[in-house]
Amino acid sequence: MRFRPCVLSLVFLVATGPAALRISAFEDIDDMFDDPDQGIIEDDDDTPGPDDTDNGVDEAPARPQRPAAGGIDLEALTTSPTSFSGSVSAGLGAGIALIEWPWDGGDAESVSDYANWIAGYSMSSTLRVDSRPRGHIRFSGALSTSLNPGSMSFSAPSVSTLFIDYTLADTVLFRLGRFSTTWGLGRILGNTANFVSEASGGAAVRATVPVARGTATGMIFSQGSWASTYGAEDPRAFAYAAQFETTIGSVATGIALRRRVTEPWKSAVHATAGFGDFDLTVEATNSWGFTAPFFPEDEFSLSLLTQLAWTGGDPAWVVGVEHRYDSTAPDFMGHRFGTAVRMPQVSALGNRWRPSVQWRHDIADHSGDVTAGLSATVARDLSVSIGLPVQYGPPSSFYRSAPLSLGTAVSMDGVAAVGLIAQVSFSY
Repeated sequence: MRFRPCVLSLVFLVATGPAALRISAFEDIDDMFDDPDQGIIEDDDDTPGPDDTDNGVDEAPARPQRPAAGGIDLEALTTSPTSFSGSVSAGLGAGIALIEWPWDGGDAESVSDYANWIAGYSMSSTLRVDSRPRGHIRFSGALSTSLNPGSMSFSAPSVSTLFIDYTLADTVLFRLGRFSTTWGLGRILGNTANFVSEASGGAAVRATVPVARGTATGMIFSQGSWASTYGAEDPRAFAYAAQFETTIGSVATGIALRRRVTEPWKSAVHATAGFGDFDLTVEATNSWGFTAPFFPEDEFSLSLLTQLAWTGGDPAWVVGVEHRYDSTAPDFMGHRFGTAVRMPQVSALGNRWRPSVQWRHDIADHSGDVTAGLSATVARDLSVSIGLPVQYGPPSSFYRSAPLSLGTAVSMDGVAAVGLIAQVSFSY
């Protein structure tokens, strides 16, 4: 996400089950410590497991992992019966946003002259099915619907996930359909190397195969807007991407390439090394156009990511620090810094709470945001999260240019805001 949806907000989240609506500020913190999808054997990214709730045990969150070499895990290709699962969630939200800040009073006659009020609600449901009748075949799909508060009607169920896995000769894993996958290692300041992000909104074919001591992945994908513009048979309606990852000694490396006829070429290379409790990652992403083979035009741009993660202590702490440089910013001002910290659980009010904090800053316009939060499981299938996101910087700056979002279907403009949201969600 490019910017935080509110400038100053206090959010209370009540959730039953792992599919509860999550405060967007916390999602970036969690993403920092989640392993990216390596495209080998994995479940649907949007499908939570039945035990994905905090059980009160102070376990160390997963640190960023270096991709393992060796290709497809054949032992994971076991049969499983057809299973159905799903989630239903509903939320209520309310908030107030200042129209301008700082405010000097001016000619305002009432609070409504310098503040906006808002209230909203949301409801959504997802039904999933998953089956692996044989070790080399898997089917998975999900239907989703959500409430439109304006018309008080539910949207027609849409296919959010639908794919088939087929393993050829116990070596090549094919996935065909609509699914999501993640390339690139950026977690706090965005992920410019995720060349396949559009696949989740369209259809794709992916092939994964072990090569030497690494894994090669190729993808072809398209979106509805591309096909409607150029025609489903036109090469311009498709994008092509390839990635190779391997481990050399204690260093995990990878290279990726993306091509779409209507866009510049994109490429990325990364390397991750472990030093005790530390993982250091460097990733470079660039794009360029060509007037002829191997002659780049002026569209060349470079994004350089440096990431340091530390997991240590007893009980465990997890700390991530990122720096990103964007060559397209003038006067070499394209620097952003960010850090995310997940602290050990602490006992308070009869429960175990996990504090977390995230800070991001843009050098070019001196804007940024800070998000502090607490989360705990307070009862069976009942969790509470409290968050305080704060934005700073000039009006319309990078981190201070989005409306307040209450996590429901409603949002409003403002330069400073306070919001309240309650969400209940059931998974089955």
